[in-house]
Amino acid sequence: SNKIPIHTFTPLSTFNTFFSSYNYDLNFNDNFEITNLIWKKIKDKYDFNNTNKYGENIAHLILFNRLEFEKGNYELEKKILKKCNNWNIQNINGNTPLHLIVQLDFDQYHKFLVDRKVNLKIKNKDKKTPLDLASGKWNNFLRKLPKEKEEKDDIVLKEYKYQHGNIFQSRFLDMGVFA
Repeated sequence: SNKIPIHTFTPLSTFNTFFSSYNYDLNFNDNFEITNLIWKKIKDKYDFNNTNKYGENIAHLILFNRLEFEKGNYELEKKILKKCNNWNIQNINGNTPLHLIVQLDFDQYHKFLVDRKVNLKIKNKDKKTPLDLASGKWNNFLRKLPKEKEEKDDIVLKEYKYQHGNIFQSRFLDMGVFA
């Protein structure tokens, strides 16, 4: 009756099922009964860094709803944001969950970032960093968080003897047939 077939969930279908129910409950059902039922089944098994085709993880989506529509279920948000480990995943607009959360109420939302590693230099499509979007308390708080090690932008290409498209090509080139 209320059984959810856990073995049939994939990251994509779980993500979409959970978020679809969250959106439905957000608009039509204040008690979030369906979403809470799904949450109980996935909370310990789901990888919260999984993204949809737009590069958004669950944190992006719930924070966007809260920010854009001023709606959400804070109890569910707390559970999800506590499980969010990567605050630096960029969506199709270049926003990270960090870009979104810093625009919300500091007193309610800063606790989810305590001791999380963040990259404050990531820019979105509007060339804004999380610090650019943050205000007073957020700015001070973000500067004290541990920083994620930055990736180098340099691309290093290494040449290998057999880097060709397939073995057939590499054999002829190695023999000097087409060289």
